[in-house]
Amino acid sequence: MTNPLSVMGKFLDQPILVAKLKRVVPVGLSAAAVGLTAVSSAREKSPELRRKTALKNGVILASTIGSALVAPRVASAITKKKMSSGLSQILKENSQMVDEFIASETVSSSVQGVLNKAKKRVLMPREIKVLNSELKCGVGRDFLDKLIPPPENVS
Repeated sequence: MTNPLSVMGKFLDQPILVAKLKRVVPVGLSAAAVGLTAVSSAREKSPELRRKTALKNGVILASTIGSALVAPRVASAITKKKMSSGLSQILKENSQMVDEFIASETVSSSVQGVLNKAKKRVLMPREIKVLNSELKCGVGRDFLDKLIPPPENVS
């Protein structure tokens, strides 16, 4: 039986999902900052206080969001670890990896269907469960760990 936490960890660790979230996070953070600044300044009674509150909160939130978005690049430079690839590069690598695996290994039609989906989109937890149960050991497990990195510290 497959551990549900392991399946959920693999779902969240999918490079395609992470790359898509990287695109959305800056927009979401910026929208939230604008909304928070607007709401906090609208609560003030006088126009002078509104302007001061909006300026103060805008500067604080802009610098906080800016530092949060730059932090991964700084950490990558300090630790000398490569940053993750962009979405188009990940899709290209997934397609190549899946095609090579299917050509060299015999897999069931259900696994082949899931792997073909993995070329272009995020797999759902039930599809990851199929892969986990079918590719349990050896070359299959190594391939799955390349396609979707294993979760760390599941316990």
